[in-house]
Amino acid sequence: MEEVTGVAHPDQTGEDRTGALVGRLFEAAIGSVDMVSVVSGRRLGLYRALAEAGPSAAADREIA
Repeated sequence: MEEVTGVAHPDQTGEDRTGALVGRLFEAAIGSVDMVSVVSGRRLGLYRALAEAGPSAAADREIA
């Protein structure tokens, strides 16, 4: 049988199903954090600042 990550199959044990559920919940949580980061960056103007200044790294900035 082909293994599909995050999907429970009828012949799996309870532990396997729990692991599949935990994996799906973890991936959903990571996706939520990604979305919060994107929305925050947009609202704070970080993407606009990067577009205007070009690529940037922490080592490129002066500490005030």
